[in-house]
Formats: sequence, C-alpha cells, structure tokens
Amino acid sequence: MSIDKNFEDHFTGVSTNHLISITRFLYYGLFNRFPENLKPISASNTMVATNRQHESILESNQENGISHNNYFLETNMLESIKNGDLAKFEVNHEAFIKSGSYGQLVIGNELRQKKDLAITATTLFTRAAIRGGLPPDAAFALSDSCIQKNRSGNVD
Repeated sequence: MSIDKNFEDHFTGVSTNHLISITRFLYYGLFNRFPENLKPISASNTMVATNRQHESILESNQENGISHNNYFLETNMLESIKNGDLAKFEVNHEAFIKSGSYGQLVIGNELRQKKDLAITATTLFTRAAIRGGLPPDAAFALSDSCIQKNRSGNVD
C-alpha cells in the first residue's frame, strides 16, 4: 500500500470509524481504560521522513552490494518450523541463508552481531513453534535457555 492511498481503498468493507472502534476496544482490553486521543492520522505525514531514512540506507546497501535475505524464503522457513517439518526446514533454511545478508545489527563488534542474530532467530523460531502448537510456556522456557547460553558464550 503506498502512502498516498486511502485506508478504505485497500480494506473495503472496513471503514475508518470501524477500525477506530476496534482499536479502542483492544486498547481497553489491554489497559482497562479507553485511549484519551485516538484520531485517524495521515500515513503520508508520519511516513515521509522514515521513508527518506530507509531510502538512504537502501542506497548505501546497494552501493556496497548488500541485499537482505528474502522475506518470502524466511516465511517458508518459519512455516516449516510451525509445521514441525525438519526436512523441509533444512531445505528452506539453506535457501534463506543463500538469499542474501542478515543485515548489520551491530557495527564494529562481530561477536555482538552474531549473538544478536542468534537471539533474533531464536525469537522468530519460538513464535513459529508456538503457532504450530507448542505450549507458550515450554517454548519461552526453551527460548530463554538458548538465549542465556548464547549470552554467556556457551555453545552446546
């Protein structure tokens, strides 16, 4: 959806007022109070500066020959975790790895970069396993254990 299009053009049947009502309901469910000021805002007003920053990063990456991993291959990889299909995961994981670069989370600290990527992957894998039916408490306990080993430098 481009920033110059109207919300209702893309989500027919859901009016802006209906979306605001749903949002107010969800907010109340989370915070046990209604939001004080919830008005529609123009996406173009809030996204222009951010888009310029993203374009600058994209141009820099293109100049340096950096391309991020393919989002759709990532989705396939996570879907195979959700389905508990190890063979398919291995194929999808290899395709994902070959599709590009993870990006640079930390500049000048290769060890921190690798640890942050491991934490990110653990988080994504945990969510996929929960979507596949693993009880959240078990998934989070396993995730915490993996991340704690990562943080302490222990690799099993």
